[in-house]
Amino acid sequence: MTKDPATPDGAAFVRDMLGQWESIAQEFGSSLLKTGEFARTVNNATAASVKARGVGSEVVSEVLAAAAMPSRADVARLTERIDAVDARLARIEALLESLAGKPKKAKKAKG
Repeated sequence: MTKDPATPDGAAFVRDMLGQWESIAQEFGSSLLKTGEFARTVNNATAASVKARGVGSEVVSEVLAAAAMPSRADVARLTERIDAVDARLARIEALLESLAGKPKKAKKAKG
C-alpha cells in the first residue's frame, strides 16, 4: 500500500510544529537567563523561601510550646541526654559485673 502524495502527513506537521516550538522556547529561555533581572528575581525568591521556612519553624515551635508539646529540637536534646545516661549505666553495669566476678576477701570471725 503506497501513500498518496496528495494526502498530507499529520505526523510530519506535528514534528515541524514541535521543532518550531522548541526553537522559540530555547531562544526565549536563553535570552531570559542572560538578564540580570532574572537572576535577581530567582535570588529574591530563594531568599523569601528560606525566610518563610524559618518563620514556619518558629511558629510551629511556639504552637507546640503553647500546647506543652516538645519540638523536634527538644526531642533531639532529650534523645542525646538519654543516650548519655544509657552509656553511663552500661559502664556502671560493666563495673559491677567485673567486681562481682572477683571473690571477696573473707572476714575472719572472732571467736
